[in-house]
Parts: sequence; C-alpha cells; structure tokens
Amino acid sequence: MKPSARGMTLLELMATVAILGVLTSIAVTGYQQMLDNQKRSGAMRSIFTEAQDAQRQARSLRQPVRLAVRNEVRSGRTVTLLRWERLPCEDAWGATCPTPACVTNACGVNGCACSETGLDVELPANLNVTMIDGLCWTGTSAAPVLKDGSKTCLAAAASPTAGQLAIRYDTALQQVMVVEPLTGVPRMVDCTVAGDAGTACLAAGP
Repeated sequence: MKPSARGMTLLELMATVAILGVLTSIAVTGYQQMLDNQKRSGAMRSIFTEAQDAQRQARSLRQPVRLAVRNEVRSGRTVTLLRWERLPCEDAWGATCPTPACVTNACGVNGCACSETGLDVELPANLNVTMIDGLCWTGTSAAPVLKDGSKTCLAAAASPTAGQLAIRYDTALQQVMVVEPLTGVPRMVDCTVAGDAGTACLAAGP
C-alpha cells in the first residue's frame, strides 16, 4: 500500500504562522529604523547646507543671517522646521542691523519683514537642534554669535565655543557644528563615527 499523504496539523500551522509573524515584525522594525536613520542623516546634511548658505549670504551682502527653528501645522500634523533667514537693516548704511522688530521676532511676525529666507528643512521627531536655533552670522563681519535669550543677531552676543552647537537625537550626541570664529565658515563633526569625534564632541559631552 502506498503511504497516505500527511498534511500539516493545526499545531504545526499555528507554529508556522507565529514564526512568520515574528520574522515579519523584525523585518518591518529593521526597515523602519533604516528609514528613520536615512531621514535623520538627510536632515543633518540639509542643516549643514543651510548653515553654509547663511554664512555666504551674510558675508556677501553684509546683512545678518540666522538659523531659525519653528513649528508649523502641515496636513494636520505639527512639524518642526529649520531655515536660514536674512534679516533687513533699518537703513541703507546698516547703522541699525537687524531692524529692532527682527531682534526678538520671527520673520513675518510683529513687523519683522525678512529680506529672504532659505528652504525649510523638516526635522525628524526627537532631533534636538536647540543649540543651533538662533545662531547668527552678523552683517558687519559675518562673525558667528549665539542667541541671547529671546534676542538674535546682536553683534555683542557671545560666540559659540567648542562643542556648544551640539545636535542630539533624543539624548544621544549625533553631530556638532563647528564655526570658525573669524570667517564664520561652518563644518560638521560626526560624533557617532569612531575616529571622527574630536575636541568638539568631547567638549559637548556624552
């Protein structure tokens, strides 16, 4: 007699489905993490591009240009955006630069009419760029200065020190922007790559 064909038992079928479910979950989680990493890397490249553009604008046009972070509702969700903003001077000679309205207000708010703005960079959730918000290249020499409380682009404000312009994901240190104090030229240091982390990363802490 020929042996009869044996199908899968209910227990075997349930075990197979469970294993497939676990493997699918692992694959989806890994894929989502890969997408998140790509978005974060892309955002940080765009932040660096905005910083380079801000420095060039300030140096060539002799107007203050700052990096500004704001929240905006798009398609029913709140997103965090970063861009550079070129601030106007009160007169053609730049005696009062930026205009008083732009020292404490965002572009388009309370009379702050910006000359030009850069492209919006959408920041991934949990990417903390607080330390570079308000970083400004002054209009006279393009020297970099930090935000002073609610005020930006004050020539007498403090210059950034090593490790101060840190970008974190959650609490983990990702990159540090280093700005040359005389020329204002920015560069990014990747603190997650062994051998690349230097003084700036050490100064920023863990």
